[in-house]
Amino acid sequence: MATTTTTKTKTPTTASESGWKQARTWIAIIVLGFSIAGVVYLGLTMINAATDKEDAARYVLASILPLLGTWVGTVLAFYFSKDNFESATRSTKELLGIDQKLAAIAVTDVMLSIANILKVTEDDDTKIVLNKWLETMDKEKKGQRLPVLDSKNKAKYVIHRSIITDYLASEAIGGTLKTDLEKKTLKDLIDAKPELKSIIVSFGAVKKDATLDKVKAIMEQSNDTQDVFITENGKTDGVVLGWITNVIVDSHATV
Repeated sequence: MATTTTTKTKTPTTASESGWKQARTWIAIIVLGFSIAGVVYLGLTMINAATDKEDAARYVLASILPLLGTWVGTVLAFYFSKDNFESATRSTKELLGIDQKLAAIAVTDVMLSIANILKVTEDDDTKIVLNKWLETMDKEKKGQRLPVLDSKNKAKYVIHRSIITDYLASEAIGGTLKTDLEKKTLKDLIDAKPELKSIIVSFGAVKKDATLDKVKAIMEQSNDTQDVFITENGKTDGVVLGWITNVIVDSHATV
């Protein structure tokens, strides 16, 4: 039976590179050291040879100190800029790997199930009393956002607690009585601040077979989009199965 001899190719070692780095370091130290010593020696010689030593010292120091500072700064910049460049390169490589990492995570593995989240299910915005839902959010302690779905479990809005509190605070400052504040509804908020409508409807949607990188891509399309629903048809008008926030994406995007 014939035997096959396999010749292994040795991978080049880093000994030569390490040796060059050490040699380069010593060259820098020697050149810088001799240069500084030489300049200092010449400066002292000039001061000793001068008639007015105080005046000579002033001029010598004024000439030497900037020169030494430039040399030292050049050497430090050479070595530390290399380290900074390598660090930046590593960070860039890590960032480039984030999308690949998210692409391996199914949305169904990390989503908040629609059955377990605190949500409003209501077709009529006039029946969504803001003060009531603030109290519910405080009691349930399930985050600072409140998804609003219709009776068919299709997403309508995602309202941040701060939007509600800011609106009620502005109404109170404007002189609205406490009893009236407690009756304010979501429709009142939208009518009073129509510019907020584009924010609370700024959510995306994906299918349940999507991966987390698709969610990240949707959120990056707009600064206002911080929420993505998992729906049956993968569109914002589909029946909601789950919910993913930007906080969830960020927690899985760490390298």
